[in-house]
Amino acid sequence: MLSIIISFFALIIVQDCPNTYEILPTFGERIELSHSQRCHNITTINGSIFSIDITLGTAKEDWRICYDNYVEIYSNGKSLLKGICSKGLLRKSTYSCENNLIVKFNNPNFNSFAVKISAVNDTGSFVKPRECKIGTTQHTSQLIPSSVRCSTIRNRSTTEPRIIGGTDVESNNHPWLVRVARKTCGGTIIGWNHVITAAHCCSSKEIDVVIGYGNTELPPVIATRKLIHPNYNANTLTHDICILEFNQSLLLDKNANPACLPHKDDRPIYGTECFIAGYGYTVYDKSRSVPTRLQETSVPLMDYVTCAEWFHLENQSPNLEAKDYIRNTYYDEDQIHNYRLEDFRDEDIICAGNAYGNADACQGDSGGPLICVQEGKPVLQGVVSWGVRCGEALLPGVYTRVASHYSWINFHTNITNGVVMTEVPRDRGSSSRSISNLTLPSLIVFWIAKIIIF
Repeated sequence: MLSIIISFFALIIVQDCPNTYEILPTFGERIELSHSQRCHNITTINGSIFSIDITLGTAKEDWRICYDNYVEIYSNGKSLLKGICSKGLLRKSTYSCENNLIVKFNNPNFNSFAVKISAVNDTGSFVKPRECKIGTTQHTSQLIPSSVRCSTIRNRSTTEPRIIGGTDVESNNHPWLVRVARKTCGGTIIGWNHVITAAHCCSSKEIDVVIGYGNTELPPVIATRKLIHPNYNANTLTHDICILEFNQSLLLDKNANPACLPHKDDRPIYGTECFIAGYGYTVYDKSRSVPTRLQETSVPLMDYVTCAEWFHLENQSPNLEAKDYIRNTYYDEDQIHNYRLEDFRDEDIICAGNAYGNADACQGDSGGPLICVQEGKPVLQGVVSWGVRCGEALLPGVYTRVASHYSWINFHTNITNGVVMTEVPRDRGSSSRSISNLTLPSLIVFWIAKIIIF
């Protein structure tokens, strides 16, 4: 069972890129930065921020690449691409933290990346890198903007409450997140009567779900039926996914509403930053590190072969440092490797993580959501499944791929991908749907003691 491990890179001062504010882009103007100038230090006008698009030339689209070897991007002293490595880093769109941007090109003779920037007004609705939220006092301190929802909120206000500072966030910033199996796991609301979680969280005869936290916490509700994927293997954790069904509708409102399901063929591009959240351990194997508030972070998606390679390195080169790995990849990034995770197919799992670690899931929140924001909607791309320790370098997290299990989910729930859920009441008191309070039974919690990687 997993939770959120978060640590942060220190502020970085780029010594060889002085304050040469050579470009002041105007709104609507899109500029491609030249490789002939190794370092660009740019400031926007009128306090706007940068929209950044990074694309990779087709010659290297199948190579395993680390951004650090080619492009470094800093905003307000924070690195936005550090440690992102994968095959298929075809394109990435992101935003600067504030109005300053530094872009460095490395290995210019072999650099196939293009970086284009434009100035945009910071409306607070952009999905910014997690680095922008570290130690900030801005009002948009949650990673996922409050406008990103899969349901329509009745009489929705344009000024939803927001948390200020740090990595603590209000529980309603991830309104699809619930706690499962006596709060030992996480889960995701996908409809009025259904929650998705991990199969290894569904080992007990009766499974409860808790919506909300603290003052907004509702009494636990017992699932009427649990549906564990028929191909689930408790020893290997393949097809680690479970549907919880409730006869009576869940109490949904602006603080508790669903995530969208992906299309069965949906495959977010590698390097995409997706989001995890939970209430479990913030330090590996330390029960006293359970936070008092919801924790959130983001992790970049990576390809299956690189993911398998990192686990292979854990066995073969356990003392290898991330910076050495990144440097070494530059010399063999075009080589074809056949690393694999025993029992796991590429199409059934998603790997996500940074070469330096620093952001991961850990004990306490297996079954929780991996959310990717697509076209302004929170899409449930993964279910937290397993990992080796937590937040360490070259050890990604492994998630059950929801898209590959979409047909099974749709068959049992009749919930369709991409369909915005019917209107949800703004407050629970205005809902015509209700749930009777149920007694919480005794539960046997299933703990994963060890994961063996082949």
